[in-house]
Amino acid sequence: MKRLFNLNIFKRLFFAGLFSLCCFSISARGDSEEEISPSAPYYSAIIKIDSEDALDRLHNEGVKILRRRDNLALCFVPRAKETTAQTAQKIKSRNKGVVKVEKGRRVTPSMDKARQWFDAEFIHSGESLIQPYTGKGIVTGICDLGIDPLHISFLDEEGNPRIKRVVQYKEGSGERSVLEGKAQFAEWKTDTPDNWHATHVANIMAGSYGSYKGMAPESDIVITTSQLTDVGLLCGAEDILDYANENGKRAVINMSMGNYTGPHDGSSLFSQYLDKIAEEAIVVLSAGNGGDAAITLPFDFTEENRSAPLAIYSTDWLQYNPYGMVDIWSRDDTPVRVRLSIQDSDNGKIVAEYPWQELHGGDMYILASDSEAAPPIEDADVMIDESFAEIFSGWFAISGEIDSENGRYHSVMEFDAHTDIMSERGKWARYIPIVEVSGNPGTHADIYADNQYTVFRRVPGGPAPGSTLSFSDLACGENVISVGMFVNRNISPLAAGGETSTDFTPGTVSKYSSYAHLADGRVMPLTVAPGHTVISAMSRFYNEAHHNETINAEEVVDGVTYSWATNSGTSMSAPYTAGVIACWLEALPGLTSTQVMEIIEASNRQDFPNQDNPRNGRGWLDPLQGLKYALTSFSGINNIYGDSLSGEGDASDMRKLTFSRNELTLWNPEGRESEIRIYDFAGTLMASFRSSAAAETISLSSLSKGIYIANISGSSIHLKFKL
Repeated sequence: MKRLFNLNIFKRLFFAGLFSLCCFSISARGDSEEEISPSAPYYSAIIKIDSEDALDRLHNEGVKILRRRDNLALCFVPRAKETTAQTAQKIKSRNKGVVKVEKGRRVTPSMDKARQWFDAEFIHSGESLIQPYTGKGIVTGICDLGIDPLHISFLDEEGNPRIKRVVQYKEGSGERSVLEGKAQFAEWKTDTPDNWHATHVANIMAGSYGSYKGMAPESDIVITTSQLTDVGLLCGAEDILDYANENGKRAVINMSMGNYTGPHDGSSLFSQYLDKIAEEAIVVLSAGNGGDAAITLPFDFTEENRSAPLAIYSTDWLQYNPYGMVDIWSRDDTPVRVRLSIQDSDNGKIVAEYPWQELHGGDMYILASDSEAAPPIEDADVMIDESFAEIFSGWFAISGEIDSENGRYHSVMEFDAHTDIMSERGKWARYIPIVEVSGNPGTHADIYADNQYTVFRRVPGGPAPGSTLSFSDLACGENVISVGMFVNRNISPLAAGGETSTDFTPGTVSKYSSYAHLADGRVMPLTVAPGHTVISAMSRFYNEAHHNETINAEEVVDGVTYSWATNSGTSMSAPYTAGVIACWLEALPGLTSTQVMEIIEASNRQDFPNQDNPRNGRGWLDPLQGLKYALTSFSGINNIYGDSLSGEGDASDMRKLTFSRNELTLWNPEGRESEIRIYDFAGTLMASFRSSAAAETISLSSLSKGIYIANISGSSIHLKFKL
């Protein structure tokens, strides 16, 4: 029953969170050809430095420094013979000025109805607004995988691609490729035929074809793809910003990714770097889809309850291959202790209990079935145990340290094991691993399962795990916008005829939508948008390689078959929100991330059902009211967006403004002294006139072409017009 150590698995787990694409109906994980091989010459890392000399030393060691913001560098690091865990530690130990090495963590990654929620489609039609807004002049970008850049959803009326640039990273080989134009896209085809996530997400955000178009259908699109480490995501965000800056435009960046482990306080190097990007662009992230999963346990240790045991279950529930990680964070620098036990699920008895571990400085304890199975970690305390080997082949490892970025004690249990012993009660494994965390009275710990491979179950007599901290760690930065999801629809048409339905109720928050009340007091997510059951574009290359997907719409154009399909998740609600924000930026290009967050929170709807459900976060996105709030609060023109935008005021005021043939006319039958002010759309006063005549015609020939607002000072009389 020997099982050799899987270096690739350990590379992905050691001191790293496990990510997932924030949707739950994609059949392929997308980790076939995108997976980074353990023999690849490079791995990715975020390196924090405190001196300029450190960069020179890293460069001399062959480290490729891709991007840098202040003291944070995004790097491809040459892989040495030792494991990447050792390599990362050695980089720090032999390079003065390197503060922390955070290895790149692997991420595993419709609109006809969605645009109708809360009159969102009025943004595009311009109803009750000065003009329509479609994201024109704004760059919308995603960091993802599975793009079909020449899908008809991303072509303009002349058949030219609205996707202006695709940047592909191959982190394992240290490669970066840039593609532009129809010819290059046609030759390249796609980054992978085994996923369609990017195609679906990009169409929700900015697609422009038919009834399933997206929320910013006239924006410029930039796509970045990678093996979806956090370094790949951050480099992709920089590429999107590069294109926007080259063309003098603002950018909205969407990352439909989630990570359920981590400190959840914005202190990771990833969050620090992303916050810096969000000073220039608007960054939108998924909240996650763990809202109904037993993956978290916040626990306060007391005299009566000094430990918290949790059964570790595989997400396939069969338990033959325990694999994944448990992430444990103390609220401060107070340490906690961790140990492994093994339970016989047939009788509920503990059959093995291993020593408590309180580890510091990154030290590691490894329990293994034999020396060949133990991962080759230098200076680790390795225990080869015969009783463990009678049940499992493989290993469990525990490490611990005080995190340098937040001062909190951090312990991780990682594991890759296998058992062949079947339960007498069913076709599942008999033996269950248990992680137990212990702390002194007054200590608080937040315990997380990765939710990609591992979840928790309650141990009889122990605390119950839940989803109260299920919010994605990626979206915990101060400057980023996090999005949960509500149910968009429950009936979808099928391309083959008929329809399909679900049991979910439209207009209710999805039970899968992640949420949390963070330690710093923030209620997450910031907003909730349509995400559960959304029809959007499907990659043609994925559809050709995987013919078992349900197609909701299909159209043949010039001999090419294009498809649209249903997907669900905060992967869908995040690009919806990103597209809406692009429309806001078209109206007000100067909006900052802080202002956009203020707009969202101020205009969020609070009239949703089940008010006490924490998945509602801080409210539901209202695209139209958000735009009106933005125009009123940040355009420099106050109170012009009431229910009516006519040129008439209240009934007692007989004055009126009209516009015709580039002339403005004041009708003033009472001869009242009146000041007419004309503003451009940014709120700048362009002209003013005074009159007490019964009728006064004002030439506007001195004004350039554009959209303007005229008002009579001191009154509610406003008129919008276009020259």
